[in-house]
Amino acid sequence: MTRIGAALIEEGRMEGRIEGRIRKAQEAIIDAVKAKFEEIPDDLKEKIACINDEKKLDKLLVTVIKSNRLDEIYNLLT
Repeated sequence: MTRIGAALIEEGRMEGRIEGRIRKAQEAIIDAVKAKFEEIPDDLKEKIACINDEKKLDKLLVTVIKSNRLDEIYNLLT
């Protein structure tokens, strides 16, 4: 295998790991909303699924944990 080929494979692995962390964070947020509010509106679930920034997902999870109302979560997403 060439160096270029190995580099491309490693880059693909890194992207896969990042995508996996993002999906896991999205699932954790959805689970947290369900646990706290018993259900999650479909539009909120869709908005969470569109977030691909790990830092924003981390901030959103903290907001879910601290929130008392769904609108507090929506406010962060607007």
